[in-house]
Amino acid sequence: MASSLITPVGLLCFPNLFEARSPVQGQEARFNCILLFDEAQQRTTEFKALQDEIMVAAREQFGNKLPGNLRMPIRKAEEKQDYEGFEPGKVFISPWSKQRPGLVDGSNQEIHVKDDVWAGQLARAYIRPFGYDTSGNKGVGLMLEHVQIVKKDMPRIDGRKAATAVFGTYADASDDI
Repeated sequence: MASSLITPVGLLCFPNLFEARSPVQGQEARFNCILLFDEAQQRTTEFKALQDEIMVAAREQFGNKLPGNLRMPIRKAEEKQDYEGFEPGKVFISPWSKQRPGLVDGSNQEIHVKDDVWAGQLARAYIRPFGYDTSGNKGVGLMLEHVQIVKKDMPRIDGRKAATAVFGTYADASDDI
C-alpha cells in the first residue's frame, strides 16, 4: 500500500479546508486545495518521494503494465494558466478528502479560524496516493489528511484585499458608532 507522506512546501491555492464543497454539481462535497510547486521544489527529496509513492499506488492498482490513459495527480501549471502563479515550469497537485483535514500553523498549533488561511500562503500537506478505476476513469489520486501553513504572512493571490489596505483612517472617527 502506498505510504502517506509530507509534500514539499508549495504555494497554497484554492484552499477549501473548513467547509466541504462539491467540485461539480451533483457530486459529493469534499475538502481540497491545490499546492503549486516551482522548479526548485520539484528537485527536493520530498518531491521525489511523492513521485515514488504515486508510482507505488499506480502499480498496486494496475500492475506493472500501466494503462496509456492513466490520469496522474502531478499536473502542469499551464492547465490553469488563467490563474496567478500558474506559469510554465511549475506543477501542481490537488489532494482532497471527504473528511475535514487537520490544519496547523508553522508552530504546529491548530488553526480554527477560516480567515487565517488564504490563497498565497506557503503550505505543505500530509497526503496518501491511491489508485482508482471508476466509470472508465483510471488514475492515481491524492487523499488529503492534514495541511500545515508554514508561512502565513504572504500576499493574497485570490484578489481579496485586507480591510486595512482598503480603508484609511476616517476623519470623523469616533467610538460612538
